Amino acid sequence: IEIREKEFIQLQTQIDVINSFEDKKFLFFDTVQLFYQFNKNEALTRKASVAFNNGLLQAPEKAIALYPLYGILDTIGQARARFLAQEKERLEKLLQGTTLEGVIVSTKKKDPKIELDKQYASGMFSGGDAYTFDLSNDTRVSGMQNVLQYLQGMVPGLQINNAFSPTDASASWRGSATQFFLDQMPVDAQTLNTMSINDIAYVKVFRPPFYGSVGGGAGGAIAVYTKKGGATRSDAPSKLMKQALLGYTARKQFYSPDYGNEKETYQGADVRTTLYWNPYLLTDSKNKKATVTFFNNDVSRRLRVVIEGMNENGQLINIEKIIE
Repeated sequence: IEIREKEFIQLQTQIDVINSFEDKKFLFFDTVQLFYQFNKNEALTRKASVAFNNGLLQAPEKAIALYPLYGILDTIGQARARFLAQEKERLEKLLQGTTLEGVIVSTKKKDPKIELDKQYASGMFSGGDAYTFDLSNDTRVSGMQNVLQYLQGMVPGLQINNAFSPTDASASWRGSATQFFLDQMPVDAQTLNTMSINDIAYVKVFRPPFYGSVGGGAGGAIAVYTKKGGATRSDAPSKLMKQALLGYTARKQFYSPDYGNEKETYQGADVRTTLYWNPYLLTDSKNKKATVTFFNNDVSRRLRVVIEGMNENGQLINIEKIIE
């Protein structure tokens, strides 16, 4: 059960003979997300579902008449007069109306790789004449050991040597050594070759010359970008079913001055009409008394106490007392 974002609790209960269950001790406010699955037969996920309810009193359904009610039909003269008036109004609107020319709305779909480049690359590394690869959404990544193996045969003219070696890997373009960058910082091929390919989000291979390199980049450059938060996308469907469930209305914060705190300063007379309010005061069989503390205002000598709630039998109660 997800009570709030990233805060989960787990409840265990037994199913009775009619395949139902309940937990009377679990109280919650606002909305929770319930996650569940069928343990013994996963095929039931596509065929069956679980109906949850919060145990609160449901609103009565609106009654629907079994037989439609027919009104008294208008007379022929009145109906004819109404028809003529409506037809006249319709024709007047047509005469006043003006037909506009058709409006053509055009839009351009954003290229995902362009958006990815804006997210990761900057300065001399943004845009440019380069091959780009989105590793977060490429299924071929799962069968690769490192990024250099992934790039083999992907870029015409780029020669990658010893892609599987953690110490002797290298790359060249037109006979010149290719330079490597990790998050736009210069690194060697061994650094990239020892990285987990699952940590890489985006790769750019720049054709030579690459002016962002020292010496002009005659062999081009390979820029590797590690994943940021939210870059990973999983296409595997979740095995857990989810359903939202409404609970009690979230309680509001009631302000009450604390005159016992010397650090607090108050100005003016205290003329509050409500001195104390608490919508969540619980008692049980072991703790049948509840103690509350509040400060009186500057004008009241008689206080009215209103207690509303539910007893052990589930009956609503209302008690009012006067304190002097």
